[in-house]
Amino acid sequence: MLFCTYANAKYHAFATLYPLFALISNPYASVEILLSDYKFFANYYRNVIEFYKKVYPDKVRYTPVNIKGILPNSVRFLLEPTKRAKYVYIGDIDIFLLDENILDYHLAFMERHNSDFSNVLRNEHQLTGLHFIPFDKMYPISIPNNLDLLRLNDEVLLCHMMREKKLRFPVDAELNERKIHGLHISFFSRPPLTSMTTFDEFVNFPSWGPLEQVEKYLRVRYTEPVKNFIKCLSPYQIGLRKIIQFVDMWAFFVKEHPNTTLIA
Repeated sequence: MLFCTYANAKYHAFATLYPLFALISNPYASVEILLSDYKFFANYYRNVIEFYKKVYPDKVRYTPVNIKGILPNSVRFLLEPTKRAKYVYIGDIDIFLLDENILDYHLAFMERHNSDFSNVLRNEHQLTGLHFIPFDKMYPISIPNNLDLLRLNDEVLLCHMMREKKLRFPVDAELNERKIHGLHISFFSRPPLTSMTTFDEFVNFPSWGPLEQVEKYLRVRYTEPVKNFIKCLSPYQIGLRKIIQFVDMWAFFVKEHPNTTLIA
């Protein structure tokens, strides 16, 4: 299975972390991250690229892409990865994937709902942004004519694309069957605690993931691969270090206060 996602400059730090958690929990898989500003990333995070080459040889690929005329959120659905696999899981760059056997979960979902892919409709015209599908059914990309790729919501676009291919949609799938498979670290949007300020409203605490995933994160966090990853970092890669430190503090807080309601 291939995990595929996209990161622009704002999310470059997450692009360094995504493969780590994906491959610790699913070692049979590989990862490809489509990148804008690739030259900057390759220079600034040269140590991280070398880490993955050494620890996970041939498992992680960073690919430069040109996204002119495409809404950034839609890039992951519109560009074909260069690595191939039998199945592809397309998701968000800011999710720390922690569940094991993600492949088995989605194969069972497809069989259960008699569908060509694993995803859930939010409404009649919108799928979610986490999409599992056989590689050869996703690619080559098929885009309906007359869609405004700079304005159309990415999840609505994905729904159009699946219908353009005339694929079987899941029958009677419920939204609660859509699994994030880890922690959704919405560092720039959803605040996990009321002390944090963003433009978005607070949601049910803890907003980045349930206690079960918090405990998984803390178990994975102190494994040798994560320790070695942190050792490879430069002291000047402050943005990346801040994310790790903030998630650590948040996770320990949630574990110690599992029943706290902190919504303003």
